[in-house]
Amino acid sequence: MANIKYSIEQALYKNLIFRTYYSFNRKTIWNYIDKLSYNCNLSRKQATDNQEMLFRKQIEYCYNNIPFYKKRFDDAGFHISDNWSYAEFAEKVPVLEKYEIEDALARLIPESKGQGLVKRQTSGSTGTPLIVFKDNLAASFIDAAMHRNFLWYNIKIGDRRAHFWGGGGSRKQYLRYIFRDFLTNWRRFNCFELSKSSVLKFHSILERFRPKYLYGYAKCIYEYVCYAQELGLSLCHIPSVVVITGEKIYADQKNIIRSFFHAPVAEEYGCTECGIIAFECPQGGMHIMSDMLFVETVREQLPTKPGVAGSVVLTELRGNFFPLIRYRIGDTAILTESSCTCNLPFPLIEEIQGREDDYIICPDGSKIDAYCIEYCIQQIPDKLGKVSNVKGTQTLQSEIDIMVAGEFVDWAAWKKDFLEKIKNYLPGIKVNLQLMDGISRNLSGKMQFFESTLGDKYDF
Repeated sequence: MANIKYSIEQALYKNLIFRTYYSFNRKTIWNYIDKLSYNCNLSRKQATDNQEMLFRKQIEYCYNNIPFYKKRFDDAGFHISDNWSYAEFAEKVPVLEKYEIEDALARLIPESKGQGLVKRQTSGSTGTPLIVFKDNLAASFIDAAMHRNFLWYNIKIGDRRAHFWGGGGSRKQYLRYIFRDFLTNWRRFNCFELSKSSVLKFHSILERFRPKYLYGYAKCIYEYVCYAQELGLSLCHIPSVVVITGEKIYADQKNIIRSFFHAPVAEEYGCTECGIIAFECPQGGMHIMSDMLFVETVREQLPTKPGVAGSVVLTELRGNFFPLIRYRIGDTAILTESSCTCNLPFPLIEEIQGREDDYIICPDGSKIDAYCIEYCIQQIPDKLGKVSNVKGTQTLQSEIDIMVAGEFVDWAAWKKDFLEKIKNYLPGIKVNLQLMDGISRNLSGKMQFFESTLGDKYDF
């Protein structure tokens, strides 16, 4: 009986409420979901050929219709011809930086202006928020790609979702969240209100709601699980998948989430400007959305070889109003030519290393992964105390500020142990350690683990 009720509910949301919602927002995603799903059955060569066709079509469109790109390509000495190649394009056309988009926004609008634009704004966690606009084609494809990926875990439009996200703002914004959550069949956990009492309250909601899947900020879901375990909670309902996004998470944290929910954990890697970049399949492969984006990793403007870390650079393959061409998003990653056992034709990301400014800059100019902070914390015995949140900030090469929040049995001993461990990773850097009652999330609800003002000075 419960299964019949759920099937009716899912059909109602998919065929009535969701269709009305997308029609109201002038998006037509249904055919695009089918089209992108079809691409999952292509051979690797067919998928590569399809991407090359989309790439050439997009570059030629931008050259012929968008004055900003025509001038940019001409100034770089790249001219459209019948036999132009990616190698020539990558060698000549410079990487597009955020500040260039902000400075030249008006020139990025095509001569044939589109209608029904969708505004997308970054959280601004690494600086000033960036605003871009998508036409209905691009916005619809971005949503369709998300739903296509969810199908890998048998998640369909209208299925119940527990949503771990930011929920702050004005009363008007709060009411908008409630309305949207109703339309989309979600139940929202507000990342800004993470506490034992909020976890208890939402746990009872999960037990009644029985979501098909969970989706949200990686660190928020991890912290939720830590509180739930501390409270001795468990779920009688097992979701199909837990999708984590928005923040870097480590293997041990991912395993804790997996063990608590008794469900696979799939990482979604993306950015507000361009949508999903890569998505983890049930076999653990991080597949690039090559039918949506052309993904490069670069050092000093030139592509790196597979297996070599570089700055993530994206070219959008869908939409014509505001396509981003060779756009640096501020992350570092490693690409690979390996294949996945799932037989999906999409290429793989070997490792997502995080933000380019997630590196501590040493006095000699060398870079240390800021994860060394969390690694040192993990090596300290729990009998001295438990850390709930940590944040590092670097504004000088010679100094770093680290804030920690948690419950400590012996703060003095914990502090001494941490400082002794961290100095092995950060020689010549003064570490200022401060105990806090709590550490605030950024405006979007993300827990930003590390901030640096030095990143732009060191090109990756």
